[in-house]
Amino acid sequence: MSGRPLTPSQAGAVAHGRGDACVLAGAGSGKTTVLTERYVALARRPGAEVRRIASLTFTEKAASEMRARIAAAFAEAPDLASRARDVEFAPISTIHAYCARLLREHAIEAALDPGFELLDEAAATLLREDVWSGLEHRLRRRRDPRLAVLRRLGNESAWRDGLHLHDRRRGLAKPPASGGLYAAGPGLEAALADLDRALEEADRAVAGADLEPGARAAYVTSRARLPASGELRASSDEAVRRAARVATAPRMDDVLVLPKKRPREATAARAAVKDAYEAVAGALLDELSRREIDAPLAGLLDAYDAALVREKHARGVLDFADLELATLALLEGFDARERPLPGRPRELLVDEFQDVNAVQAR
Repeated sequence: MSGRPLTPSQAGAVAHGRGDACVLAGAGSGKTTVLTERYVALARRPGAEVRRIASLTFTEKAASEMRARIAAAFAEAPDLASRARDVEFAPISTIHAYCARLLREHAIEAALDPGFELLDEAAATLLREDVWSGLEHRLRRRRDPRLAVLRRLGNESAWRDGLHLHDRRRGLAKPPASGGLYAAGPGLEAALADLDRALEEADRAVAGADLEPGARAAYVTSRARLPASGELRASSDEAVRRAARVATAPRMDDVLVLPKKRPREATAARAAVKDAYEAVAGALLDELSRREIDAPLAGLLDAYDAALVREKHARGVLDFADLELATLALLEGFDARERPLPGRPRELLVDEFQDVNAVQAR
């Protein structure tokens, strides 16, 4: 191929043997040139079939440029010119175009109509909103309690955030069992154990100090007013309020009266207790959120997903995420049966691999 000679690192990437290789380089550094030359090098290997070397990218423009460069390289190489026509039929395309090609070729195994229509983003958005509107109407007529989760999220227009969350879940290789709105924190039991330790440290600090009876009594009284871990174990609004009342107290020395003779130790003990109650309040909120928001939200999203699947099947349409998920299911199905996918690429090149999502990476 004509042009600037490859650098030593570029030549090394082109000549890489079997196994995965990753090229990291900035814009304009020649990544597409390396990918093109790599494609040519793979085509020159004994027994290589051009139609089984896939090269994937993200935009139609980039895919067209890639195919043109590879075709030009074949035309200029005397040993490859006779195979240049194969480049026209090789899987050099966007990821989604390649998925669509596989699904049409293996429509029976994928349980799809090979004549499915691919929706562009605007049409897919309209369909999603229509399906949600219909589902909401049916659930509202039945007074389904799951709709109440939208009000808890702010107002009933929060359904748009719900659809966005649904899209995000579909882009995960393994969607979460819950709604996916709240990330799992350290857990309530761990936070309560930390609280017990902080209070025990405060008790030990007082027990080992030479105090007057009045000072010790003041500590015991203030300590008795603090909610114990056992009282906070039941995740409820009241438990959150009690823990938060300590964590947000303007003057912690009024909440937990510690000896003034040892100010440094007293300050440290109060800070540890305050932090512990703050962690407990956060863990309690997480528990409440998972129970009262995340779980019903997951049910709502599952109902929406089922309605969306039914509507797409009735219309014979797929969106871009469907292409990815259906292709992944197709490939995993062949793997589970220990059967190779007919015509499966023997070599795979991916441009801009850092931009793939979890499903595409699989």
